[in-house]
Amino acid sequence: MDLFETLTDEHRLITRTVEALEAFIERVEQGGELDVVELNRFVVFLREFVDLVHHEREENILFPAMARLGYAKSGAPIAHVRDEHRREHAILFEIRQAAVRARPLSSARRAHLVGLVRELIVFQREHIKKENELLYPTVKKEFSGKTLDDVTRLLWSDDDAQGRLVEDSWLRSLAEELIRDHARPSGS
Repeated sequence: MDLFETLTDEHRLITRTVEALEAFIERVEQGGELDVVELNRFVVFLREFVDLVHHEREENILFPAMARLGYAKSGAPIAHVRDEHRREHAILFEIRQAAVRARPLSSARRAHLVGLVRELIVFQREHIKKENELLYPTVKKEFSGKTLDDVTRLLWSDDDAQGRLVEDSWLRSLAEELIRDHARPSGS
């Protein structure tokens, strides 16, 4: 897979996991237990895979390649996407903070945590849509075959590649468990 196919594939996994998170939080909103351990499993995936793996690929491989094509590092769309990554990171941090507060959660803290999760779900969907429909197709058109091959090679070309493959595999497995355990039944 080339860089854009890899990033889009990651978006598909993230979207499926966010849908499972939404089903999880809907059950909480309907009066179900807020299983903080389970919420933290979602947070581990989102923090480790989205914030650290996926965003790292965009910021350390895609954005420098875009800069070489003439995109301004401090201009749109690079600066906008970086701002969104920072916003997502901040929401995840707030969720992590709220999820580890003293137990039991007061109704106000529970509502705040549910609100943060809802904010993350909406944000994640909008962010992925913009990247899939606007950023990736536009930039991919500007890459020549050789440039795209060179950039794609950077995905797994350093000394840490084997360790990242193991981590990537574990995170994908975690996502599939979360999806299996929490996604809405088909047709719902």
